[in-house]
Amino acid sequence: GAVVLGDAAFSSVMTCDDLWLINGLYYIGCLKTASKNFPKMWLAEQVFANRGDTMTVMRVDGVVPIYGHAWADPNKPGKPHKLLVSTCGSTLLAEPAHRLRYKINTETGEVEGYLKEIPRTMAVKLYYDWAGAIDRFNRIRQWGVRMERGIATQHWERRLRYSLWGYVAANAYLAYQLEGGKASLKDFILRLAKQLLTNTF
Repeated sequence: GAVVLGDAAFSSVMTCDDLWLINGLYYIGCLKTASKNFPKMWLAEQVFANRGDTMTVMRVDGVVPIYGHAWADPNKPGKPHKLLVSTCGSTLLAEPAHRLRYKINTETGEVEGYLKEIPRTMAVKLYYDWAGAIDRFNRIRQWGVRMERGIATQHWERRLRYSLWGYVAANAYLAYQLEGGKASLKDFILRLAKQLLTNTF
């Protein structure tokens, strides 16, 4: 089935339940604040032997099987584990994540780049392989299409409409680029606004 990926603004046990029960959609996303019915503190307190180790727990008292993942990246004191909540994914090992690092060659004195491998499960890979697309949408939505900042209002209904317009416009621009569109975000929004204003339907 289709998998929905989300960032911390949307991730919760309730999101997992509703997407599956109402729409039949799987979900995986990073979890930070919306931790009701999720063992956030317990997972965060786990001590891992190595960077890249993962611990997974499963909810067994609900209709929908929901998984909580704690990925030790980085595995340092004071650095929180990355937490995921999902209704899909696997705990089997996947291709490791790669981090570009640098070191000094003691023989030549030159700085050389190398890839550090960090183990991860298939569930972790599923999320982080596509998390960049969420960040890209957020940049367009928050810094490109931000009507609620440009048009000040004290009315929540108007602010909601401006925000929804921003979501629609940002997704429309991403779809336009997917089809090979080359216009800048500014030009695309101006053309879109003109078409909406002159729409006769």
